[in-house]
Amino acid sequence: MDRVRAKLHTHMAKAVAAGVAQARIEGEKIAQLARAFAGNDTGELDKSIKVADADTVKLGGYEVGFVGVVVTAGDETTIVTNKAGERFQNALIQEYGTREHPANPFFGPAKRLQRAAAKAAIRRATAAAWRG
Repeated sequence: MDRVRAKLHTHMAKAVAAGVAQARIEGEKIAQLARAFAGNDTGELDKSIKVADADTVKLGGYEVGFVGVVVTAGDETTIVTNKAGERFQNALIQEYGTREHPANPFFGPAKRLQRAAAKAAIRRATAAAWRG
């Protein structure tokens, strides 16, 4: 029984590692598309789009365990200030727009275009590692 348990643990570790590696590849594809869609004249927005490993994510205000990567947009270089002196994240303004600024979605379309292919590639990588 211990050998079976050890073998399952080894297979699981390999499958998770393969899934995370493939998730990074797929995350980079999504990030690359988002950068192309960003259309930012200064280049700050597209430079702020990054892929990072994550072991937790926020869902509904709670941190939950997670295995994979996250793609993010926006950092300190993309903060803009309005006439009243309030600071806003330009990535959010570009994605969703404001009353004065029409939306220029870049993140959502990139995610929607790649989501199914990314899930399938991660599933294949995980299954191949589990079998092998």
